[in-house]
Amino acid sequence: MSPRRGWAAVGAVAAATFTYVRPALEEISGADAGLIGALLLAYGVAGVAGNFAGAAGAARSPVAVAVSRTSQDARE
Repeated sequence: MSPRRGWAAVGAVAAATFTYVRPALEEISGADAGLIGALLLAYGVAGVAGNFAGAAGAARSPVAVAVSRTSQDARE
């Protein structure tokens, strides 16, 4: 997949998330769209930060990251 298509896919998923999750969250929690938008933005930023942290850890010690992830999967 080309980088351009990858970013297009990310944008499509983000738009779909806001489109389908926002109305449900508004109805269930009673929060307004501005707060939900801010929370979804924070969720997205945290996901990006987690990806960078995971990549940095994998660059330092790929085996440790793989073992850590495998042991987490086994506990679930």
